[in-house]
Amino acid sequence: SFYVYKDWINYGIPSSMYALPLYATECNGIYSWDGTYPESEPGREPYKPGWMQEIYAEINRWNTIDAPAAGKPVFRCVNMYRWSGDPWRIDGIPQKAQILSDLDAAVTQQYRWPDSSIFNSNPPTGTNLAPYSLTVQTDSVYGPDWSGSNAIDGIVSVSSKWVSANTAPPHWLALDLRGNRTVNGYIIRLAGAAGEPTTYNAEALAIQTATSLSGPWFTEGTIDNSARASIINRSYVNPSQVRYVRLHITDPGVDNHARIPEFEVLGVFPGYRGDMDDDEDVDQADFGLFQACYTPAGTPIPPACITADLDNDNGIGPPDLTLFLQCLCGEGVTPPISCLK
Repeated sequence: SFYVYKDWINYGIPSSMYALPLYATECNGIYSWDGTYPESEPGREPYKPGWMQEIYAEINRWNTIDAPAAGKPVFRCVNMYRWSGDPWRIDGIPQKAQILSDLDAAVTQQYRWPDSSIFNSNPPTGTNLAPYSLTVQTDSVYGPDWSGSNAIDGIVSVSSKWVSANTAPPHWLALDLRGNRTVNGYIIRLAGAAGEPTTYNAEALAIQTATSLSGPWFTEGTIDNSARASIINRSYVNPSQVRYVRLHITDPGVDNHARIPEFEVLGVFPGYRGDMDDDEDVDQADFGLFQACYTPAGTPIPPACITADLDNDNGIGPPDLTLFLQCLCGEGVTPPISCLK
């Protein structure tokens, strides 16, 4: 019967409700647990061992794969049908012990809905990593002046925001952070943060991550913003390793346009290639430290010189020097983004 619920989700729930939790009030097999009902159905069978584990695994697949990929809501609770005095009862049937044993086995998998205990609403700390992104992708733009890059330029302004096309949601903004980053959380600055009416604020959103920009996307947490807050904070309970992150919007607000002045990804700044003293520039002092690490081919690298192996070939030689010189900009000068570790 879970497939019935999926049809109901796919065809019966408006996108404006996608941020709300789902509760399945009754779930059972085609036939009664003991296989005696409905009597009119030929070939009916009793409960088969393992069915309970499979139904919860199927729900978990929906929650972690299918729903995030389609921007659909996730299940928070699923109840098994077992009323006393009903043909689908479990009391007094031979299969009861197996059913309960399988339920225990399903519980040991510790399935959780995606945003369970992952985030809190505290403002995250750290460096905004979004402006250093290698790639910014969106599902659409309203025009060339409203590209996704506006949402990561550090400017909160009516004139500097990503605006999606006037098409039906979902809409999304995806970032490639250049490498796995230690991320503490996210700040979403909606239209109201730039001085626009709060009716323009998105009301149903999700934060998703993936192992590539092409997905599949996993929903880290859904956000019900029906109160139309202009700034949304989400901090990981425990910092997470993230490279690809997507802001997914299923209800953009008063109309079909998603409006995001700024999407911030707060975390640990990775540092620059060649910044041997970790002072966020690559200067003469770093060159001196790099020279001291220069070793003949095949010579073991001292622990203090690991960061000088810029091409990760377990040696420090001419290729590393070439990479170092590409980032050597001088004291107090910010190296190019291409020099990020």
